[in-house]
Amino acid sequence: MPPAAGQSELRFRRLLSEFNLDALDASDNTVVGLWPDFTLAFLNPAWFRFAAANRGEPAISEQWRLGRSLLEAIPQPLHGFYQSRLTRALAEQRRWEQSYECSSDEVYRRFRLSAYPLRGSTGLLLVHALEISAPMAASPIIESYLSLGGLVTQCCHCRKFRRTTGKPSWDWVPEWINAFPLPAILSHGICEMCYAFYYTPQKLTGAEPQNFSAMEEF
Repeated sequence: MPPAAGQSELRFRRLLSEFNLDALDASDNTVVGLWPDFTLAFLNPAWFRFAAANRGEPAISEQWRLGRSLLEAIPQPLHGFYQSRLTRALAEQRRWEQSYECSSDEVYRRFRLSAYPLRGSTGLLLVHALEISAPMAASPIIESYLSLGGLVTQCCHCRKFRRTTGKPSWDWVPEWINAFPLPAILSHGICEMCYAFYYTPQKLTGAEPQNFSAMEEF
């Protein structure tokens, strides 16, 4: 089956009896099916359309085939967060939702991830729905972001850049996302907002109380 038509393992599609398969294939939302070990088992056509529209092809089709672990696509500091939430959704048979940013160099985008556990904890169905899409603002000059050592620091999660002049801030700089000279002067860090939201000890260990925030709740 050509990638543009979607890909799936037959035995995984058989687990989706409670879902409308035609609707999943026709959806504009990216839909991904995972086995309990988080390896890819189902990719609807929107997965490939999104990749092509954002200059991800042919690399996505070549490198992200069925059987590869989705965790390999997640930055290392976030492995614990996503693995613990998806594992919990499977074990408790409860839907989990999380908003996240996935912007291009020209468009700000925020998506809502909904993870649906399949009956008997046999797998997960992940739906990525677009919440917000807006053009990016013009970027400031590079000297505003250089450290004393000549480096520019980018948040490894939201991909904003740390301003080093004037009032401290983390800004979105559109043209640096794809055209920035890597790895010559780029360093990675974590902005205060992403650290507070994702990386506190309670978040990483899954030990937070049952009252989830509006951005993350079952």
